[in-house]
Amino acid sequence: MIELLNRGYGDTLNISKKEEERDRRREAKEAEAA
Repeated sequence: MIELLNRGYGDTLNISKKEEERDRRREAKEAEAA
């Protein structure tokens, strides 16, 4: 049970990191365009 929760939490963290990366890339592109 705890193992499953930990795995789900890890997946959530991975998704958050991917979204952060994507946001940073988009911000960099916008900065270049500006």
